This record gives sequence, structure tokens and C-alpha cells, in this order.
Amino acid sequence: FKRYFQIYPNDIHISQAFVQILNTFNWTKLHTIELEYRLFVQTVDRLISSVDTHLGYNITASSFSGSYQSTNSLNSIILRGTVFRTESRIFYLAMYLNDTIRVVCEAYHQNKVQPLYVFITPGW
Repeated sequence: FKRYFQIYPNDIHISQAFVQILNTFNWTKLHTIELEYRLFVQTVDRLISSVDTHLGYNITASSFSGSYQSTNSLNSIILRGTVFRTESRIFYLAMYLNDTIRVVCEAYHQNKVQPLYVFITPGW
């Protein structure tokens, strides 16, 4: 395809859109899970700064370190159960696809599925 282009909105627009989703569905409890990598940390920071905490939002977070192929740190937060020990039912996943799949699969095994739980990822 000579003229095929694929673009992604930048994280500022993603954060603004996600805040609108929170407001539209009146979701006030959010848990972010992020890979400690500059791209993802900045995205979550922008998301948190876009949310007006004075409106009663409760944002909690988990993070894990590691490279694109390393999942030891992610394993540790999943195995400790810290990911799903939250009152939140809305999860914002800021990580690469392989890690996202692992988190969603673990949520399925722990019966943290729709319609009570929602997982949103920007789509890296």
C-alpha cells in the first residue's frame, strides 16, 4: 500500500478522552497499572493530572519495572494479588501488549470480568 499511514493520538489526547469516559459513566474509582518506562509513566501522570480529584475521584496505582520482555516484576504484583485488591473496578493498563494480555488473563482467572470490571489500554 503506497499511501497507507497509521497514526496514534498522543497521550495528552488519550488522557483527555479517558477523563471524558470517566465523567460520562460516572466512574470515580480508578486503578492504574503501569510499566515503569518513560512512555507509560508520562501517560499515567498526564491522566492523573487531567482528573479533577476535587470531584471525588479515587485513583490508586500499581507499577512494575522491567524491560519489554521481562515480566518478573509483573509476576510478583500479580502473584501477591496486589493488582486486584482494590475497590476499583476500572483499570487503566499502561504497558506493552504482552503484559496487558497477562493482566487481563489473570483478571479472568480471578473472575474479575465484565460487566463489573473494565480494562482500558491506550493500545501500544
